[in-house]
Amino acid sequence: MPRRGIALKLTLVFVAFAAVLLAGGGALAYFAGRQLILGNIFTELRIASSEKQAALDEWVVTLQTDVVAKAKSPALVSDVQELLAAAPGLVEAQAAHDRVQAELRTRVGEGQPYLRWLVIEPIAGRVVIDSDGIEEGMYREDRPYFIFGKLGPYVQNVYYSSALQAPAMTISAPLTDAQGRLVAVLAARLDLNEMNAIIQRRTGDRRTDDAFLVNTSALFVTQPRLYSDPAVLSRGIHSVAAQPCLLGESGVAQADDYRGVPAIANFTWMPARNMCLIVKVDQAEAFAPVATFGRWVILAGGIALLVVAGIGVALARTITRPVRTMQVVAARFGRGELDVRLPETSGDELGKLAHEFNLMAAALSREQTLLRHRLERMYTLSTDLICAAGFDGYFKEVNPAFEHVLGYRQDEMLMSPFIELVHPDDRALTQAAVATLAEGQTLAAFENRYRCKDGSWKWLLWNASSDPREQLIFAMARDVTERKAADTKLKETLADAERSNKELELFAYVASHDLQEPLRMVSSYTQLLAKRLEGKLDQDTQDFIGFAVDGANRMQRLIQDLLVYSRVTTRGRAYELVDLHQVLGEAVANLQTAISESGALVSNGDLPSLNADRTQLVQVFQNLIGNAIKFHNEGESPRVHISARREGEEWIISVKDNGIGIDPKHFSRLFVIFQRLHGRQQYPGTGIGLALCQRIVARHGGRIWVESAPGQGSEFLFALKA
Repeated sequence: MPRRGIALKLTLVFVAFAAVLLAGGGALAYFAGRQLILGNIFTELRIASSEKQAALDEWVVTLQTDVVAKAKSPALVSDVQELLAAAPGLVEAQAAHDRVQAELRTRVGEGQPYLRWLVIEPIAGRVVIDSDGIEEGMYREDRPYFIFGKLGPYVQNVYYSSALQAPAMTISAPLTDAQGRLVAVLAARLDLNEMNAIIQRRTGDRRTDDAFLVNTSALFVTQPRLYSDPAVLSRGIHSVAAQPCLLGESGVAQADDYRGVPAIANFTWMPARNMCLIVKVDQAEAFAPVATFGRWVILAGGIALLVVAGIGVALARTITRPVRTMQVVAARFGRGELDVRLPETSGDELGKLAHEFNLMAAALSREQTLLRHRLERMYTLSTDLICAAGFDGYFKEVNPAFEHVLGYRQDEMLMSPFIELVHPDDRALTQAAVATLAEGQTLAAFENRYRCKDGSWKWLLWNASSDPREQLIFAMARDVTERKAADTKLKETLADAERSNKELELFAYVASHDLQEPLRMVSSYTQLLAKRLEGKLDQDTQDFIGFAVDGANRMQRLIQDLLVYSRVTTRGRAYELVDLHQVLGEAVANLQTAISESGALVSNGDLPSLNADRTQLVQVFQNLIGNAIKFHNEGESPRVHISARREGEEWIISVKDNGIGIDPKHFSRLFVIFQRLHGRQQYPGTGIGLALCQRIVARHGGRIWVESAPGQGSEFLFALKA
């Protein structure tokens, strides 16, 4: 048997060694690249899922806002009231029905997000108006959108509609009159094609990306992009991703999709929508770069082995060195050293293999770096405190906001247990909160105090969740020290206001009991004295008695006005929605005698409805109109006009007259109690009326002022919140 030469042996050994090395290095690089790509795909799918959820929520909120706005339409409410109040078959009822139906029809059809609008009477749940006329007369008393729509805006998630014979989604809102009484329920069925478009909206350039919604009956709610037959909407889905999602779980999966094709899927349970969102991509497309790289490795390896076999023993050592280098680099890359590269020192097949490996490694490194930089920018630029803490009680990582808020460097925050920075009075609650997180529960709106580096304390508002598997707590906090201080100051201010109210109550008691009784006695006995001595007194004595009676009466009126003034804030009624037309009418009725005697004309424009104390607003209008009548020009009938205009978040109410006017130099005295610009004989009064108006307007959070000039009339204006 012929002996094998050393060259052949070396060649065979070298070839075998090279084959193993290439196979091992290629396999390491292949699986490392596959894992990196898989992680990036998971991140890409999660981002796409989050964007679709946000777009879906925005779509629902936008349509809910639109339905609520429509439900608040005064014209719609008025027509529905007229329809429900009229006897069936009357012309007025039919006219109101036709107006509402015509208006609602404009909100359905091409270009509109709604399929149908319904108006449902609130007692029996009967449909009185259908934009298409199909459901009129039917009863919907057991539908959630009717039951909950009577209470407030409501979104009924996707359900099967017997009227449409298809999946449906309905938004409802109550129709209420000006007094807040329920008139009917307005319901709008949504066009789910728009929801389908949102879910199918593509966020990248992958050919096999797909997204769809699945309901709790394991049925498709939206059309999968890769399955164009609409009949799929009546089919059940039992994929590996759908089954845990319908049990309320969220995560990722590598398994066959609804077509039986291997896929990578991100599944998210949406409790607010009671549906599962699945976003997926085919594994074949996802791992295509790794497959290409694998083919290159195989091709390069085969070429290298042929070259090794051809050059023999002379080139064995030369080939051994780069192969070893490739093995080392591939192993380091497989361990996560993404910046390592193969040396490209030759133009042969091994050099090409190194080049292709380096291209793949660079692409994966760039993508990983881009994702890391995005997260780091968010982490670094956030003004909120972001951290990760271990169950061992130490911070593991903190963002720069900690130094900005508390003053400690990032390394200082990691040196000691975080409980040592917590205020002693808050430590027990903080430890209980950490125990709750350790059990896997979340923490929301938890407040405690942290010691700053300068020795001061700051209030932090925390939201946190935990990962028991990694023994980590992830938390965000916001500095609410200023808000807490403002709350404390507000409480002190309110305490000073309970005390002031008690003093006013005491004054009111004294004024109504201890002061008025002596005055009534003076007035009564003086009048009795004048009556008994009638005809026996000279004119001066009778005048003196008259002065005494008049003084006592004026004092009594002054006390009564002071009582009203003092009770503005202590005896005011609860706010309610009041129509200023009715308030003005009551004030004018109270002034009817003065209006008739002076020949005054009181007119008004359109006035709003506001949340206010009805009785006090009557007092404001009565005082301002009464002054306009009192201070009129001789020989000219008083003219008073009341109007209103909207400015931002306020209503500006105007009371304008053609009276004697006011010199601007006296404006600062007008709303001061007891300040009078005219003698009592010329214009009687106590000097409290405008001060009372100012106090009432201030209680309502508004302000009052005047615009006037001598001989040119006056315009009193006051602003109230809309």
